Amino acid sequence: MRTSVFSVLRGGAVVTAVLASAGLALPQAAGAATPASAPAAATAVAAAPVVHHLAATAPKVVAPATSYGCAGSQIDTYNVKLSSGAVWGVVHLYYDAATRDNCAVNVKTTAGGYGTSTWTTVDLSSSSSGQHSDDGYYTEYAGPVSVYAPSECVAITASVGSGTSVAKLNTGNVHCG
Repeated sequence: MRTSVFSVLRGGAVVTAVLASAGLALPQAAGAATPASAPAAATAVAAAPVVHHLAATAPKVVAPATSYGCAGSQIDTYNVKLSSGAVWGVVHLYYDAATRDNCAVNVKTTAGGYGTSTWTTVDLSSSSSGQHSDDGYYTEYAGPVSVYAPSECVAITASVGSGTSVAKLNTGNVHCG
């Protein structure tokens, strides 16, 4: 996995961050000054338009587990869809080989109201650990929820929305073993 560094000027302070997902990097805004103390990689980024809603428009990008509070590596994603097929959320499933824990988060898409408070849920279960849930009115994602599931299947249910418009996911048993 490649790591890219970028810097953004905000009120005179430099905020440096690391993006580790599919080799993506946010460009430096055109005309922005880069202080001498900034990492060399930040100065090498060509000037281009600033991306304002990267997380909201890129639900399929593999995100580092630490972005959502899960340890381990992402092993799968599942779309949370309306009956029409519109995707309102994406469940990211992680596995930590050291602890043998599975972890899940349900990240809302722009269509699902990313950035606005809507009812969002994620449930992760296994036969030995039972069901672990997180639900509430969230602006970005529900979770993380974790279960210890060595040598057994996990099942995920998730939703985004309420009333007559609810996107749903029910995987049944997945990632057995």
